[in-house]
Amino acid sequence: MEIDYKELLDKGQQLSAETDAALEKKPDDKELEATRAFLVERHGWLLFLASG
Repeated sequence: MEIDYKELLDKGQQLSAETDAALEKKPDDKELEATRAFLVERHGWLLFLASG
């Protein structure tokens, strides 16, 4: 099974942009902060795996 890392990275960037926009409206939302942290970590792992 081959994984399309580019597609996953693109979707992750879209989700990050949506999360950032939501955080602008609700800067104290802890759930959104946790989501952002998860997306950042996920993006890093995908970049690592894609480079492999």
